[in-house]
Amino acid sequence: MPQKTKKEYKNKEGTQTWGELNEHRVFVKHVKHNVHFMKEFQGYGIQSSVIDDLKKQKCKKVVLIETDEEKLWEVSFKKFVAKSFEREFLCYGAQMFLTKKYWDIYDKNNKLIS
Repeated sequence: MPQKTKKEYKNKEGTQTWGELNEHRVFVKHVKHNVHFMKEFQGYGIQSSVIDDLKKQKCKKVVLIETDEEKLWEVSFKKFVAKSFEREFLCYGAQMFLTKKYWDIYDKNNKLIS
């Protein structure tokens, strides 16, 4: 059964969805590995403004769904905040990045692969 969205995060123009916080205080973001994965940092980023609000919302977990690779990345919000680092990009603004080594990564059969 799909979980209800508690809050949706979008860019200022409302044209891009950055993710959703569900009723269980889990932040879910859909990504494409070949587009969103930062090779330089070996990880994914989330807008710093979203992370700031997730702190206020008492987020428990971050889940990334790789739609092209059919993988699910999962980490506690506490670990994300403790281990992530911020980088500023002209086009996208400040983002918090967490490298691959801190995530639990599951394949499409829900088998832990990393």
